[in-house]
Amino acid sequence: MNQSNHQREASSLRTRNSRPVETIEYRSILDLPVLTSDEDPASAKTVSGVKMDFEDQRVKALVLSDKGRPSWEIPPSTLAEQREEAIIAPSREAVKPLRRGEGRLLFGKQNDLIGATVTNSQGLQQGTVDNFWFLKSGTILFYELSRGWLRDLLSGKEKIYPDEVKSVFPRMLVLQH
Repeated sequence: MNQSNHQREASSLRTRNSRPVETIEYRSILDLPVLTSDEDPASAKTVSGVKMDFEDQRVKALVLSDKGRPSWEIPPSTLAEQREEAIIAPSREAVKPLRRGEGRLLFGKQNDLIGATVTNSQGLQQGTVDNFWFLKSGTILFYELSRGWLRDLLSGKEKIYPDEVKSVFPRMLVLQH
C-alpha cells in the first residue's frame, strides 16, 4: 500500500527542525548559509539569489555570496535538506564558481521577478509578484501575486501557476487570460 505524500514527508523529517528539500520558497532561503557539512560552518556561503531561465520558468541554480560578493552557485537538485538556520549541501563539490550569462541573476527581496508587475493579456495590471516556490528540480511551482497589503490581508495572496503565464520578462509577468 502506497503512503500518501504527506505521510511520506512526515516520516522523513529529521531532528533539529530539518526537512528534506522538495519544495523551496524563494524568500525563505535568502541569506541562509549553505553548509557542506555539520562540522564545517566556516565554509558557509550565503544564498543571495537565484539564476533563472525566464523562458522555461526554471531555477537553474541558487546563487551564493562569499563575503557579500556573489561568486558561487549550486543547483537546487543537489541540496540535501533545509533547516531553519541553514541549507545542507551534500559536499563541497556541489558548490561551483558562478557562471554568468547562463540565465538571469535575481538577487535579494526586490529583483527582476519579485516586485514584477503582473498583467493580463489585455495589459491590465493584476498586481505584483511577491514570492515564488520551486521544486528541487528547479521547476517553478507557482508565483504568489500581491494585490496590495489591504487586499492581501482581507482575501490572501493569489497563486499563479506557470501554465497560466504567457510570458516572463524582467519586471513583468503576462498572463494567458
